Amino acid sequence: MASAQRVSVIVPGSDTDLGHFDRSVDPLRSPAGMARALRAEEQRQSPGTRTAVIAWTGYVTPVGLGPDAVTSRLANAAAPRLLRLLDGLKLTSSPVAPPALLCHSYGSVVCGTIAPELRGPTTDMVVLGSPGMGVQSAAELGTGVHVWATRNPTDWIGDVPYLEVGGLGHGADPTSADFGAEEISSAGAAGHVGYFTDGTASLHNFAAIALGGYQSVTYRTN
Repeated sequence: MASAQRVSVIVPGSDTDLGHFDRSVDPLRSPAGMARALRAEEQRQSPGTRTAVIAWTGYVTPVGLGPDAVTSRLANAAAPRLLRLLDGLKLTSSPVAPPALLCHSYGSVVCGTIAPELRGPTTDMVVLGSPGMGVQSAAELGTGVHVWATRNPTDWIGDVPYLEVGGLGHGADPTSADFGAEEISSAGAAGHVGYFTDGTASLHNFAAIALGGYQSVTYRTN
C-alpha cells in the first residue's frame, strides 16, 4: 500500500458486512471479489504500475430494500468513517493522484455525502448501479470530484423512482443527461452486481479511470 502509485477504494452497497465481505459462491457480489477483479484488470492494462485496491466495509449498510435503503441515515453515519479512511491514506500512502472511489448502489449515496468535503486534487468518483447521490446534479457535489456514472439496461435499480420527497429517495439519476456526470459504457454487464465481470466495458472503464488512463475510457452510446 505505501508504495502504490494508484489506489482505489470500493464503497459497497446494501447487504454488505464482514460476514459477506468475501463470497466463495458468486464472488462479485462481495467487496473482496470486486476488488480482486478490479486489481486484476488494472494489472492487465498497466502491468508496470503499482496498484492497490481497498474493499471498504467500514459502515453499517441497509438490509435489502427496507426503510434504510431509501433514506440517507446510514450514509450520513458512514460519511465520517470514509473520510477518516481517506485522511489515513494521505498519511500512509503517496499515490500520484487521490484514491479513486468506486461506489456501488447505496455506496453511491455515501460517496455523494462526502463529495462536498473533498478538497485538493480532483478525486475520480465512479458510481455504478446508483439509486442517486442525494443531489439533483453533479454540480452540487462540489469542485473536488469528477463524477463518472454507469448503469446497464438489465439493472433493476433503473426501475426505482429517482426523486427525493420528505427525506425518502436519493435524488436525480446520475446517468441522466441533465445530471452532469460522464456516462461510461457498461456493455456486457448484466444485472445489479455484474459490473466487475471479466470482459465487460464497465470493468475496463473502472480500471482505466483508476489508472488515470482516461483516453481509453469508452462512453455509453444510445
